[in-house]
Amino acid sequence: MKYSRVLKNNNQILSEAVKQAYYPEHISNFSIKMVFSGNSSYNIGKRHLNLFPDSFLALNQGTTYSSKVDSNIPVNTLSISFAPEFLNDFYGTQNKSMTTLLEDPFNHNNQSENFFLETIYPFAGDMKYNILHLKNQIEQDFSNDLLINEYLHHCLINFFKIYHKEVSNKSENLNFLNKSTKFEILKRLTFAKEYISSNYNKTSIWKILRRLPAYL
Repeated sequence: MKYSRVLKNNNQILSEAVKQAYYPEHISNFSIKMVFSGNSSYNIGKRHLNLFPDSFLALNQGTTYSSKVDSNIPVNTLSISFAPEFLNDFYGTQNKSMTTLLEDPFNHNNQSENFFLETIYPFAGDMKYNILHLKNQIEQDFSNDLLINEYLHHCLINFFKIYHKEVSNKSENLNFLNKSTKFEILKRLTFAKEYISSNYNKTSIWKILRRLPAYL
Protein backbone atom coordinates (compact mmCIF):
# COMPACT_ATOMS: atom_id res chain seq x y z
CA MET A 1 0.00 0.00 0.00
CA LYS A 2 1.42 3.35 -1.01
CA TYR A 3 0.08 6.90 -0.92
CA SER A 4 2.10 9.65 -2.58
CA ARG A 5 0.83 13.17 -3.06
CA VAL A 6 2.25 16.54 -3.98
CA LEU A 7 -0.02 19.38 -2.90
CA LYS A 8 -0.56 22.50 -4.96
CA ASN A 9 1.90 24.42 -2.77
CA ASN A 10 4.54 21.68 -3.27
CA ASN A 11 4.27 20.16 0.20
CA GLN A 12 4.66 16.41 -0.21
CA ILE A 13 3.25 13.44 1.69
CA LEU A 14 4.38 9.85 1.30
CA SER A 15 2.78 7.00 3.22
CA GLU A 16 3.45 3.33 2.61
CA ALA A 17 3.39 -0.11 4.18
CA VAL A 18 6.25 -2.25 2.84
CA LYS A 19 8.50 -5.09 3.91
CA GLN A 20 11.47 -4.06 1.80
CA ALA A 21 12.34 -0.69 0.35
CA TYR A 22 15.49 1.31 -0.29
CA TYR A 23 15.80 4.99 -1.10
CA PRO A 24 19.37 5.95 -2.13
CA GLU A 25 21.00 9.19 -1.10
CA HIS A 26 19.02 12.27 -2.02
CA ILE A 27 18.64 15.85 -0.78
CA SER A 28 15.71 16.67 1.45
CA ASN A 29 13.50 19.67 2.01
CA PHE A 30 12.73 20.18 5.68
CA SER A 31 10.92 16.94 6.47
CA ILE A 32 9.49 14.88 9.29
CA LYS A 33 9.60 11.06 9.23
CA MET A 34 7.44 8.72 11.29
CA VAL A 35 6.93 4.98 11.70
CA PHE A 36 3.67 3.48 12.98
CA SER A 37 4.73 -0.18 13.00
CA GLY A 38 8.09 -1.92 12.79
CA ASN A 39 11.11 0.29 12.16
CA SER A 40 12.99 1.98 9.33
CA SER A 41 16.65 2.97 9.15
CA TYR A 42 18.27 6.21 7.98
CA ASN A 43 21.84 7.10 7.07
CA ILE A 44 22.75 10.75 7.52
CA GLY A 45 26.43 11.18 6.81
CA LYS A 46 28.19 8.77 9.17
CA ARG A 47 25.18 8.48 11.46
CA HIS A 48 22.92 5.42 11.28
CA LEU A 49 19.50 5.80 12.92
CA ASN A 50 16.69 3.35 13.53
CA LEU A 51 13.26 4.95 13.78
CA PHE A 52 10.56 3.32 15.92
CA PRO A 53 6.88 4.23 16.55
CA ASP A 54 7.64 6.20 19.73
CA SER A 55 9.77 8.78 17.89
CA PHE A 56 9.95 10.91 14.77
CA LEU A 57 12.92 12.20 12.80
CA ALA A 58 13.35 15.82 11.67
CA LEU A 59 15.67 16.63 8.76
CA ASN A 60 16.78 20.09 7.64
CA GLN A 61 16.44 21.43 4.14
CA GLY A 62 19.50 20.47 2.11
CA THR A 63 20.40 17.38 4.15
CA THR A 64 21.55 14.35 2.15
CA TYR A 65 20.33 11.02 3.47
CA SER A 66 19.29 7.50 2.48
CA SER A 67 16.68 5.24 4.05
CA LYS A 68 15.77 1.57 4.10
CA VAL A 69 13.08 -0.83 5.30
CA ASP A 70 13.99 -4.50 5.71
CA SER A 71 11.41 -6.48 7.66
CA ASN A 72 9.45 -9.73 7.75
CA ILE A 73 6.25 -7.79 8.37
CA PRO A 74 4.91 -4.60 6.72
CA VAL A 75 6.42 -1.40 8.11
CA ASN A 76 4.01 1.53 8.02
CA THR A 77 5.83 4.83 7.43
CA LEU A 78 4.82 8.44 6.86
CA SER A 79 7.01 11.22 5.49
CA ILE A 80 6.05 14.89 5.25
CA SER A 81 8.24 17.19 3.16
CA PHE A 82 7.59 20.92 3.55
CA ALA A 83 8.08 23.27 0.61
CA PRO A 84 10.52 26.14 1.39
CA GLU A 85 7.84 28.73 0.55
CA PHE A 86 5.39 27.11 3.00
CA LEU A 87 8.04 27.16 5.73
CA ASN A 88 8.92 30.76 4.97
CA ASP A 89 5.28 31.80 5.28
CA PHE A 90 4.98 29.85 8.52
CA TYR A 91 8.05 31.49 10.08
CA GLY A 92 6.78 34.89 9.02
CA THR A 93 3.37 34.47 10.62
CA GLN A 94 4.85 32.98 13.80
CA ASN A 95 7.62 35.53 14.34
CA LYS A 96 6.13 38.82 13.21
CA SER A 97 3.82 41.11 15.10
CA MET A 98 0.25 41.48 13.87
CA THR A 99 0.92 45.09 12.83
CA THR A 100 3.89 44.10 10.67
CA LEU A 101 1.92 41.29 9.08
CA LEU A 102 -0.92 43.63 8.16
CA GLU A 103 1.43 46.23 6.70
CA ASP A 104 3.67 43.82 4.77
CA PRO A 105 2.28 40.27 4.91
CA PHE A 106 4.46 38.75 2.17
CA ASN A 107 7.92 40.00 3.08
CA HIS A 108 9.34 37.24 5.29
CA ASN A 109 12.99 37.76 4.32
CA ASN A 110 13.79 34.09 3.65
CA GLN A 111 13.51 33.04 7.27
CA SER A 112 13.41 29.30 6.48
CA GLU A 113 17.06 28.73 7.37
CA ASN A 114 18.56 25.50 8.63
CA PHE A 115 18.85 25.69 12.38
CA PHE A 116 17.09 22.64 13.73
CA LEU A 117 19.00 19.92 15.52
CA GLU A 118 18.55 16.93 13.22
CA THR A 119 17.72 14.02 15.47
CA ILE A 120 14.98 11.79 16.86
CA TYR A 121 12.25 13.49 18.89
CA PRO A 122 9.47 11.95 21.04
CA PHE A 123 6.31 11.21 19.09
CA ALA A 124 3.52 11.86 21.58
CA GLY A 125 0.93 14.38 22.76
CA ASP A 126 -0.45 16.99 20.34
CA MET A 127 2.07 16.05 17.67
CA LYS A 128 0.91 12.43 17.59
CA TYR A 129 -2.76 13.40 17.83
CA ASN A 130 -2.50 15.75 14.85
CA ILE A 131 -0.50 13.31 12.71
CA LEU A 132 -2.89 10.44 13.39
CA HIS A 133 -5.77 12.61 12.21
CA LEU A 134 -3.80 13.51 9.08
CA LYS A 135 -3.01 9.83 8.50
CA ASN A 136 -6.70 8.99 8.77
CA GLN A 137 -7.54 11.67 6.18
CA ILE A 138 -5.00 10.48 3.61
CA GLU A 139 -6.02 6.84 4.08
CA GLN A 140 -9.50 7.94 3.04
CA ASP A 141 -7.93 9.59 -0.01
CA PHE A 142 -9.16 12.97 1.16
CA SER A 143 -8.60 15.56 -1.57
CA ASN A 144 -9.04 18.87 0.27
CA ASP A 145 -5.62 20.57 0.02
CA LEU A 146 -6.70 23.38 2.32
CA LEU A 147 -7.55 21.04 5.19
CA ILE A 148 -4.45 18.90 4.70
CA ASN A 149 -2.26 22.01 4.76
CA GLU A 150 -3.99 23.03 7.99
CA TYR A 151 -2.85 19.73 9.49
CA LEU A 152 0.67 20.42 8.21
CA HIS A 153 0.59 23.90 9.72
CA HIS A 154 -0.33 22.44 13.12
CA CYS A 155 2.38 19.84 12.64
CA LEU A 156 4.95 22.64 12.45
CA ILE A 157 3.46 24.38 15.50
CA ASN A 158 3.72 21.15 17.48
CA PHE A 159 7.26 20.55 16.24
CA PHE A 160 8.32 24.01 17.44
CA LYS A 161 6.90 23.21 20.89
CA ILE A 162 8.80 19.93 21.03
CA TYR A 163 11.99 21.54 19.74
CA HIS A 164 11.75 24.27 22.37
CA LYS A 165 11.33 21.65 25.10
CA GLU A 166 13.93 19.18 23.85
CA VAL A 167 16.61 21.60 22.63
CA SER A 168 16.15 25.24 23.65
CA ASN A 169 15.20 24.60 27.28
CA LYS A 170 17.79 21.88 27.78
CA SER A 171 20.62 23.94 26.30
CA GLU A 172 19.82 26.72 28.77
CA ASN A 173 20.31 24.24 31.64
CA LEU A 174 23.90 23.54 30.61
CA ASN A 175 26.47 25.40 32.70
CA PHE A 176 28.27 27.20 29.88
CA LEU A 177 28.18 30.92 29.19
CA ASN A 178 28.56 30.73 25.43
CA LYS A 179 25.33 29.81 23.59
CA SER A 180 27.17 28.10 20.73
CA THR A 181 29.06 25.97 23.26
CA LYS A 182 25.80 25.03 24.96
CA PHE A 183 24.29 23.96 21.66
CA GLU A 184 27.38 21.96 20.64
CA ILE A 185 27.49 20.10 23.97
CA LEU A 186 23.76 19.39 23.79
CA LYS A 187 24.15 18.15 20.21
CA ARG A 188 26.84 15.67 21.24
CA LEU A 189 24.80 14.44 24.19
CA THR A 190 21.72 14.17 21.97
CA PHE A 191 23.61 12.11 19.39
CA ALA A 192 24.73 9.77 22.18
CA LYS A 193 21.14 9.38 23.33
CA GLU A 194 20.08 8.94 19.70
CA TYR A 195 22.57 6.09 19.29
CA ILE A 196 21.16 4.39 22.36
CA SER A 197 17.56 4.77 21.15
CA SER A 198 18.47 3.37 17.73
CA ASN A 199 20.39 0.38 19.09
CA TYR A 200 18.76 -0.50 22.41
CA ASN A 201 17.64 -3.90 21.07
CA LYS A 202 21.05 -4.81 19.65
CA THR A 203 23.61 -4.22 22.40
CA SER A 204 23.91 -4.03 26.17
CA ILE A 205 24.01 -0.28 26.14
CA TRP A 206 22.37 0.54 29.46
CA LYS A 207 25.74 1.41 31.04
CA ILE A 208 26.11 4.36 28.65
CA LEU A 209 22.55 5.46 29.30
CA ARG A 210 23.17 5.70 33.03
CA ARG A 211 26.02 8.18 32.43
CA LEU A 212 23.88 10.69 30.52
CA PRO A 213 22.67 13.77 32.40
CA ALA A 214 19.22 13.31 33.92
CA TYR A 215 17.72 16.28 32.04
CA LEU A 216 18.16 14.50 28.69
